[in-house]
Amino acid sequence: MNDIVLEDIEKYTIQLIWFLNNDERLAKYLGTINSEKVTEQEFLEKNKKWVVEKNTDMFAIVLGKKALGMISLSHQNAISHTARIGYWLGSDYWNKRYGSKALELILEYVKKREFKGVSSTISKDDIASKKIWDNFGAQSELKDGKYSCSVELYG
Repeated sequence: MNDIVLEDIEKYTIQLIWFLNNDERLAKYLGTINSEKVTEQEFLEKNKKWVVEKNTDMFAIVLGKKALGMISLSHQNAISHTARIGYWLGSDYWNKRYGSKALELILEYVKKREFKGVSSTISKDDIASKKIWDNFGAQSELKDGKYSCSVELYG
């Protein structure tokens, strides 16, 4: 577990695309089950656009030399010192604590940058992600079938 690191997504583009195009359980979770296959160019262009439009830092979640998924820190607000976290893992890596470790690493990253808090929106059916956030002391509220989870880092 200690080998989990966050890396630049471009180095792991092919591996990440494989999950998006071939992992049916992940596609169902992401709501992309009937979508067209993603090309390398589309993946990179979409993510570069997201980085700019949503003020995002984006990372591959990596074990050894294998990408397991992605995590992002988006909607970074320089005034309120807050941001949103989103992530996904290939379904073979669900319920194995990789999501917890990735969240721990991104929280370390935001603490170094002196963010005051982070948040995420989680489907009420995604019990594993809700538990991960709960383990980090998240406050959560259920509204319209989704949890709004937040962790305060500094007062």
